[in-house]
Amino acid sequence: MKNQFFITLFHGVLVFVFLYSALSKLLDFGYFKAELDKSPFLERWTVVLDYLIPLSEIIVVIMLLVKSTRTLALYLYLYMMSSFCFYVYLMMTKAHYLPCACMGLFGKWLSWEAHLLVNVFLLVLTILVILLNNKDSARAAHAATG
Repeated sequence: MKNQFFITLFHGVLVFVFLYSALSKLLDFGYFKAELDKSPFLERWTVVLDYLIPLSEIIVVIMLLVKSTRTLALYLYLYMMSSFCFYVYLMMTKAHYLPCACMGLFGKWLSWEAHLLVNVFLLVLTILVILLNNKDSARAAHAATG
């Protein structure tokens, strides 16, 4: 029961983070696009990423809200945030200019380093929730057959 509470709570946190992130980008799309276009490592991909990033975040939010797609949503989140963490690390260590395409509270109050730490923390929690989901699924399957 404790595991289920934690899993549900964390799903809510992810919904909030991704929905907030996507809406912030979409509400000031011009700024988001302009800053993302300044990234030295994404220049070939920004035309696609300008739209793909907020759209992907919204899709993951919807999937987290649907019980049958939550596990897949967690894996998608894990992939997206791992990619983003790698990008942030690459920017911090290799770029001469650090554009700020983050929106809202995260962009205003978090440094690149702090942003990376928050995302790594969320990644660790995502892995924990995936493991708890797998444990609960195995326990439910065992109870159904036993």
